[in-house]
Amino acid sequence: MKAPGPGRPRAGYILESMSLYEDLASSYDAFFPQNPAASAFILGLAGHGHSRHGEVRRALDLGCATGSQLLDLAAAGWEAHGPEPSVPMLEQARAKAELAELDVDFREGGMLDAASVFPAGHFDLVLCLGNTLPHL
Repeated sequence: MKAPGPGRPRAGYILESMSLYEDLASSYDAFFPQNPAASAFILGLAGHGHSRHGEVRRALDLGCATGSQLLDLAAAGWEAHGPEPSVPMLEQARAKAELAELDVDFREGGMLDAASVFPAGHFDLVLCLGNTLPHL
């Protein structure tokens, strides 16, 4: 797979890279395990899922993959939302949420879809972790 450039359209590159993630979905967590120190760092910065006034805080993880970070946030009381373009990744994320008995809004969609799906200012925390941003 060649990166986009002169004479190489970006759309084809995106489709090829998404195919890779669909093939990796069942093994993704084994290849990219959740780092407890990273979760602790994010929770240390962001805090728990309730404001000082008791309102639930909302988190968005763009390109959430199998949802590991959102599951940690949901367990800490956050209302968690995760768009992900790969359906097999979403299936893994939803299965993990069900197993953990956590309510997380995993939905099919890409990073650019978030602005049309959620109102401006809706989130208290927006994440785009790992190798996600280069897929924009």
